[in-house]
Amino acid sequence: MSNPTKVVFTLPTTNSDGTALDPANITGIKLEILDSQGKVESTTVVEKANLNLDSAGNGFILLPTLPNGSYSVVLLTEAVSQGVAVESVASPSVPFVIVIPSIPNPPVAVSVV
Repeated sequence: MSNPTKVVFTLPTTNSDGTALDPANITGIKLEILDSQGKVESTTVVEKANLNLDSAGNGFILLPTLPNGSYSVVLLTEAVSQGVAVESVASPSVPFVIVIPSIPNPPVAVSVV
């Protein structure tokens, strides 16, 4: 099985109070990668233009290169509401594992006789 390379998602269509969220107000998605203890390993805000969105609001963000380990990812919506930059609460976390295969060393004591 290969390591995961991207996070897929669907943009929200409502605000936390149930009102409609105008897609034009979404400015980006914050990607947080958490380590196995739940501590933030990295945070990246990806602008809306770089979310690889289709017409239905489905998109993806490429994962950064990570060392071997167990991780989880959460996403937060970045938007503008009444002229103020706002951020959603975090999505439920989704766990994943990175396993980099071991590469053997080259032969030793090489000579030509």
